[in-house]
Amino acid sequence: MLVPRTIIVSLTAGAVVALVLLGNGGNAPADAWGAPPASPTPTATPPSNEPGIAMDVLNAASGAFTQLVEQGLGGISPVPGGAGEAQTSSLVAGAAGGLDVVVNDPSMEPGLTQNETTLAVQGSTICAGYNEFRTGGLSGLSRSPDLGLTWNDTGGIGGSGDPVLAVHQASGTFYYAQIAVIDGFRAIGVARSTDDCQSFPTLAEASLTLPNPSDLQDKPWMAVDNSGGSRDGDVYVCWTRITDSIIDIDLRFSRSVDGGVTFIDEQIISPPTHLFPFGCFVEVSPSGDVYVSWSSATPGGVTVWFLRSLDGGLNWLGPAEVNSGLVRVPGADRIRVCEAGSIRPTLNGDIRMLHQTWMAADTTGGPFDGRIYMVWGHDPPGSLIDNSDVFFSSSADGGLTWAPQLQIAGGTETDQFEPFVEVGGQGTVSIVWYDRRNDPANNWDID
Repeated sequence: MLVPRTIIVSLTAGAVVALVLLGNGGNAPADAWGAPPASPTPTATPPSNEPGIAMDVLNAASGAFTQLVEQGLGGISPVPGGAGEAQTSSLVAGAAGGLDVVVNDPSMEPGLTQNETTLAVQGSTICAGYNEFRTGGLSGLSRSPDLGLTWNDTGGIGGSGDPVLAVHQASGTFYYAQIAVIDGFRAIGVARSTDDCQSFPTLAEASLTLPNPSDLQDKPWMAVDNSGGSRDGDVYVCWTRITDSIIDIDLRFSRSVDGGVTFIDEQIISPPTHLFPFGCFVEVSPSGDVYVSWSSATPGGVTVWFLRSLDGGLNWLGPAEVNSGLVRVPGADRIRVCEAGSIRPTLNGDIRMLHQTWMAADTTGGPFDGRIYMVWGHDPPGSLIDNSDVFFSSSADGGLTWAPQLQIAGGTETDQFEPFVEVGGQGTVSIVWYDRRNDPANNWDID
């Protein structure tokens, strides 16, 4: 269920609702991806020798179970095949819930909400960030030294929220990207921890171009190069700059080549014809190529885009169009007028939705090493009951071309939303999302 005022970690094989695709690099038949499980409480059996760890909270899809899968925790090995393709696919739906552990300290912010969660894992340390609506800053931080069994709420690091965590595996350096106020301007800041996520004392500005005072730097994402190549340890950040003019909104990118001490080479990476580019995601390939995805508004919907850089984010190839069919912002058929007259697409219960993308690159060294996977939400037109379904696509050629999109969650009666995708094990593709399939009234009950 959706938990309004605490952050919970579930120590099991999965959480929320999950699909685990084994052994064919994401090429599931359309009916397998799209069909809901027959049982109202589907379960999956975890491996007997590895813990599975997942977060079961507000926006868990933005960096929970899946980021731990990336470390190989709870991963299930794919079935090997020949000629670079597995011969057998296995789709495991709906991993079971289990023991819940509170991540934040509710006594520090009684009655307040935490959301937009993110995790990074290094060894036995899990670093958790989240929006936290308390005095002193929105960027919350908790740390677990024992793979999620116990947690310490540090009280946050200040900042203005929208957190994203990443870690450089070789050095153990954690990075915390967030909206920040720097020199009186709203900016994108990246804090750095060299003491195993215990503190983030330094803050570097990633948004280098001097903005107007009214500009908003919004919705960052971040990745660290863990490829072991010549750019190992470089840090990449993307975000949307929003101005007073709806036609002057762009997607921006910058990089750090000194371990997050400073950022350089800020550039606009969305074409000037793209309207409201938003919801960017950054990934790094096994060879150190940099990938960025996002979605832009189009008449009647949005388009999902992908860019690739072969030189660490200096130059870009593309963009390539990912979706092969109509994509509409989740909640497009349930528009609400909110604060200051702003118009918001929403799901039932006034859950605000935005157009976003989530991406994962296979860096496992397994049979599908290098493949790219992407998920997003879509509001099927004409329904006031089903306002969000989950769609999936993949690329086997570095993002030059993309497989036809598949609906992997949803039907015609309830919402499935906020997906996230990750790769672990030897190419296991795992996807999680929020789901209302067990709530035919489609009200505020969410699994």
